[in-house]
Amino acid sequence: MFDASLVVQSAISTFNNAALRAPDFFWVALLCLPLFVVAWVMAPQISDLFLQDKKTRNYKVSILAIILIFGWVLTHENFNVLRDGASYVNVLAAFVLYFCTVFLSREYYEQKIRLSQLVSVGEKWKSRIDLAVPLVVIIIAGLRAIDAGWEGIALQSGAVAIGWGAGFLLNLKNAQNDDPKLLVGGIIFACTLGLIMQPEFFRFGQLAHLTSVHLLFLAAMAIAVSSYAVLHFVRPRGLLIPIIYNRIKLLLRMMMGLVLVLFFITESAPVFFMFALAGMISSVIYVLHQPVKSADSLKLLKHGFWFLSLGLFGILTVMPVLTAVAIILWRVGDRAINIKKIRDML
Repeated sequence: MFDASLVVQSAISTFNNAALRAPDFFWVALLCLPLFVVAWVMAPQISDLFLQDKKTRNYKVSILAIILIFGWVLTHENFNVLRDGASYVNVLAAFVLYFCTVFLSREYYEQKIRLSQLVSVGEKWKSRIDLAVPLVVIIIAGLRAIDAGWEGIALQSGAVAIGWGAGFLLNLKNAQNDDPKLLVGGIIFACTLGLIMQPEFFRFGQLAHLTSVHLLFLAAMAIAVSSYAVLHFVRPRGLLIPIIYNRIKLLLRMMMGLVLVLFFITESAPVFFMFALAGMISSVIYVLHQPVKSADSLKLLKHGFWFLSLGLFGILTVMPVLTAVAIILWRVGDRAINIKKIRDML
């Protein structure tokens, strides 16, 4: 007789095998598809409610992104996998925390959103609260690295302390406020580099045992961030005649393909950096070849790559809020980025 339970057991076994071959962040992204659909459908209403001003929309999202990344680094560090308290990936995480703290500290004082101004207490207690807030943040950052010994505690708490002081001084001197999207892009790339340097540290996977899904998303992140950086700094010049441009692009595409294969084989951070550098060179050639009159369309494309970087990073780090926000920005924006534009950039 046919046993119907065998079909169920076979299906369960197939699902388990697939789950073992796919990373956690991929399954979380699939489970969050309803959230992403809601973000797409309700994007105009959500934007009108929280992001009404188009000029400050990206700025507000940058603040949210840096807050989430700061919290993600602190909550995902696994110091038990380090051989000593001051490894390369630990130093990289400290630098990320430093730049996040510089930005957040400056915003804390510049936007006049101090905790002491939100509570009705005397001036004496207000000064104490202003002193306590950075101390609490520094202590939390230091205690989070307690498994790394005194070196890790000193490194992480010191990075946050110096960053907070730097942000306070920048606000005090009223220094020019640069585009925070570029800072977010740099922080995202640094975190992505940390994911491939030592995946266990950020609870991303196991080094030398990353799946093809891991590597594909990491490669996509390298392309998205490097293309955004190029579009931010390089301007169209109308250089290169078509035949020379096509030959250079063909050569670069072959080189990127070889480096990508090498990255899949080695899972190496230097090779990942080389792939991002190759993508950056290809994007530079593309932008320099464009006519000067295409500057406005390239500016829209730059925003599109920034949205793409946010969305991919939200998937990689299991922060679906970032991905949902990126979907909202792309939905209500000009939607300049598409598969054809990405292919042309590469």
